[in-house]
Amino acid sequence: MFTYKLFVNAARKNALTLRITYRRQKAELSLGFCVSEDELAGILSGEPSAKNRQLASLVAIWLGKIEEIKFDLLKSGQAVDGPKAIMDLVQAEFFGREPRQERVDDRLLFARYFTSFAESKTNGRTKSIYLATMSRMVAYDPDLAEKRFEDITIRWLTDFDDFLMMTSPSQNARNIHFRNIRAVINAAIDDELTSHYPFRRFKIRPTPTKKRSLSVETIQRREFGIRNTIKKLNRQLEKAADSFGNIADI
Repeated sequence: MFTYKLFVNAARKNALTLRITYRRQKAELSLGFCVSEDELAGILSGEPSAKNRQLASLVAIWLGKIEEIKFDLLKSGQAVDGPKAIMDLVQAEFFGREPRQERVDDRLLFARYFTSFAESKTNGRTKSIYLATMSRMVAYDPDLAEKRFEDITIRWLTDFDDFLMMTSPSQNARNIHFRNIRAVINAAIDDELTSHYPFRRFKIRPTPTKKRSLSVETIQRREFGIRNTIKKLNRQLEKAADSFGNIADI
């Protein structure tokens, strides 16, 4: 577990400084007060000078908070990246500053990868279909830009399907969006960006298109109509031929 120490940093105009050491790495934090070595010794020994009594009380609170952090880490077994991560926890306890969040690789963000995948398509029609899916996803989930691949769960897909159903009752039409999402996740798996694959349980099931077969009666009526039309055309052609023959005899 980490160790800590309060010391006077002469290089920073005798700033009271906290140093945390973890796995032979160090992180330091200036606490906003300037004291001498003797003054710090009096504070740590419980015999501060009159002017440093308030600071001594504050230091006691700080040291108590550090011990609480150490106890919580030991109890939870939480892995710590390094002394800077521990110092983030200390700052949050001391000054109410939230620990810094590590920046997520853009490639691990689902929406960013999806858009990049869509833009890579050379066929304009294909690209527009993927971008249409992106538009519908953003309409459903305004926080999509912050989602990682692991956030696209079965529940997310199911709720998205319910959302699409409000404007697209056709299952086959909705399946287009889900095929696009599946293709993007498969590509991300191939790029070794994720191993998350919700489509193992979320199945894309097409609905058979109803056959529009004609009844026998309808076919017979159409055949009868076609035969009558052909007969009429033949009679018109015969009349035209007779008229042409009469003209030729004159």
